[in-house]
Amino acid sequence: MIKSKRCSPRTGRRYRWLASLLLCLFPGISSVSIAQPSNPPHPTSSTPASPVRAETLPTLDQIEAARKEAEASTTLDDSTKKAIADLAIKSVESIRSAARSRGTLQALQQDAANAADDVTQVLEELKRPIGQFFPSVAPGATPEEVQSEVTRAEAELVEARKRLAGMEEVLGQRAARRPKLPDLITQSQKELAEFEKQLAVSRPEGEAAELTRAREAFVMLHREELRSSIALLGQEGPLYDATARLLTVRRDLAQRTVTDAERRLEEWQKARSEALKEQARKQAQEALETLKTAHPEVGEIARRNQELTEINQDIVAQLETATRDRDEIRKRVEQLDSEFTDLQTRAEAAHFTEAIGHLLRSHYSRLPGVARYQDGIAERDGVITELNLDLIQYERERRNLVDLENATNESLKQIRVGTGTEAGEIRRQVEELLSAQSVNLSTLTLNAASCLNMLVSLDSAERNLIEQVHLQHDYIAEHVLWVQSATEMYRTPASAWLTSARQLMHPESWYSVGRLLRIDIGLHSVTWLAGAISWILLITIRGRWRRALIAIGMQARKSTVTEFRPTASAAVLTAAIALPWPVMFLLLGWRLDVIRGGTGSFTPPRQRCRRLVYCIWYLKF
Repeated sequence: MIKSKRCSPRTGRRYRWLASLLLCLFPGISSVSIAQPSNPPHPTSSTPASPVRAETLPTLDQIEAARKEAEASTTLDDSTKKAIADLAIKSVESIRSAARSRGTLQALQQDAANAADDVTQVLEELKRPIGQFFPSVAPGATPEEVQSEVTRAEAELVEARKRLAGMEEVLGQRAARRPKLPDLITQSQKELAEFEKQLAVSRPEGEAAELTRAREAFVMLHREELRSSIALLGQEGPLYDATARLLTVRRDLAQRTVTDAERRLEEWQKARSEALKEQARKQAQEALETLKTAHPEVGEIARRNQELTEINQDIVAQLETATRDRDEIRKRVEQLDSEFTDLQTRAEAAHFTEAIGHLLRSHYSRLPGVARYQDGIAERDGVITELNLDLIQYERERRNLVDLENATNESLKQIRVGTGTEAGEIRRQVEELLSAQSVNLSTLTLNAASCLNMLVSLDSAERNLIEQVHLQHDYIAEHVLWVQSATEMYRTPASAWLTSARQLMHPESWYSVGRLLRIDIGLHSVTWLAGAISWILLITIRGRWRRALIAIGMQARKSTVTEFRPTASAAVLTAAIALPWPVMFLLLGWRLDVIRGGTGSFTPPRQRCRRLVYCIWYLKF
């Protein structure tokens, strides 16, 4: 009889150790296939055959159908239904995550396979001379036609900047992800090993079969997700290296596209400016010729036309200057932000060494002074207010000329019109002049609105520049100066005080304020009437409050008085007596702030008047 050979305990331990090693090296090998005996036991009710071990993965439709079937079941309780629904959500996310990993891997492999040809193609595009496809303005193009091209060029620039930002983001993500790949692979392999162990776990006693199938489907799909992720992570690093050059030249091409779009926009803006100046010049010339040949009785209308065309020329020149200044400031802000971001990254990576300190100080010395921008914002406040008022006036005049026949009749009432041929000639000239005036007002209104928007945009760009400079000042001062926790103190330049004094003493500033208040009184008479009545009542009742204050003082002088009530009453009456002028300045500041609509310099009129109120109330109190 032949005896069967049995393995010694030491040999069994070696086989188990070898099986564990194979399992670690090849996670795809199931632990069941390694430890499976020659005669596996038949599945019982407590250890059902798991559908997870099948090769076919559940689809989204199958998962959704199983979830709906469980939700409509009358034998399952609410907690089981909720558990099945949660597992269905996780399973769907695993399917999508695995698809994303496979798609990313496929895209990287495709880029790596075509990298050489794509790099050559991109380099050929980079050799294209800048400005090869810059626009050429057709002779006689109207400002409206050029403006449509400016709008299109602005949209192209926004899109080009988005693409460049996307390329920069991808490069940054790759640079940050590349060192983490080994740890991510190890973590995913450990998680996969844990899920492999769950395949052999028996179903808990009393668990519904639907819940078991949902859990097994999730484990199966999550295992596939981890395998896809490991496959991507394993090839991600080499594929990054293979496509690094391609991504870099694509970023360069995106930067080149932004440069082309910026220059194209500049060309169209110059073309728009030239078209506007040519239009304004022609209107002014026509108005001057009409004034020379106009009938003496209609000379006032002709002179108003000439005045409007001259104002339009000034507005066009102001619009051109504001556009140029706005664009220069925006470029300066972008340059400062780019340089500072690069410097900040280098400083944090080098942990603020002495060399980094020198770089920070060098950048600090190159930061622009903000005093002249603050002065510009303060001076522009009055310009914006005046232009707002002028725009209202131009729009009112334009509306009055909509009904040309009625406007002609009203003008003829103020003109000495003869009879016969002279009367017909004067009427014809009035109609022609008013029609031209309507066109001039329409053009002037459009240009004035554009100039107003550009001034507000310039104001915003200067504020942004000032904010960036202050932020970079603070950052450098905190990391370079000896007292790191202290905030840098900024000295107010003497020019700012001189500018404020000039504005305060300038008659035009007070004239503009008077115009604003006069218009607001006409539009909101009830508000001003209520404020005036309240102010008059406060002035009138002050006499009674003063007499009461004198009586309290006489009472407090008595030696028998030991109460605090007279002192408190005197304080309240003194504050009430000081009310009228502060109330008036608060009303003025409120209405000025409402009229201006929030535009202007750093401090709104309401805050300025409030500070004045504090001073007056303190002095009178």
